[in-house]
Amino acid sequence: MPPKIEYKAGQTYSNWTLLEEYVQNKSGQRWLCVCKCEKQRIIDIANLKDLRSKSCLSCSRKENRKDPALVSWKRYIKGYAYDAKRRGYSWELSLEQVKNIATQNCNYCGIAPRYNPLG
Repeated sequence: MPPKIEYKAGQTYSNWTLLEEYVQNKSGQRWLCVCKCEKQRIIDIANLKDLRSKSCLSCSRKENRKDPALVSWKRYIKGYAYDAKRRGYSWELSLEQVKNIATQNCNYCGIAPRYNPLG
């Protein structure tokens, strides 16, 4: 059994910083967190660990407006990461690694990819 992870105020996960433990119940720990834009929110620690919550909604929207292609790639990867987790596998590929693999011709037959998240 893996060792239990200790969470402490001041730890960061993406744009969130842990302020104080809010509550711990059967469903897990919840923490009061602050985003880099200084908005506070109570978040399940599982959502922080799995990167389901990376920032507050307004920061997330700002990021998405900056680079629509990046949003498309993230959506593309999210499906694969979800399926891997559902099957009991860990997803450890970075965005750059996935881009590199997904845009190459097939290793076996040489056919170009059918789907390109960039359009």
